[in-house]
Amino acid sequence: MTKKEIEKDDNYWKGYIQKQKEAEEICKMCKYRKRYKELTKKEEILNKVKDKLKEEIKEIKKIGSNGIISLGLQHKLALAQEILNIIEGEK
Repeated sequence: MTKKEIEKDDNYWKGYIQKQKEAEEICKMCKYRKRYKELTKKEEILNKVKDKLKEEIKEIKKIGSNGIISLGLQHKLALAQEILNIIEGEK
């Protein structure tokens, strides 16, 4: 092989390696975007659950303010509050 052929071959492989690195970066970006979308969707679900729990707690407390809360409602209130605390603690 001549020096010119060796340089041409080296340039080919340098370009090939550069393209491989670019392809890897594109794959990483796609994975990050996919993961971001998944996390955003889970965040939306958690927010909906959190809002629903807050509504439930408010309703139970409203019922309790009118009189005596039954043991079942007390348990439901405690459970809803505990789940809400877990969700808010996770964020």
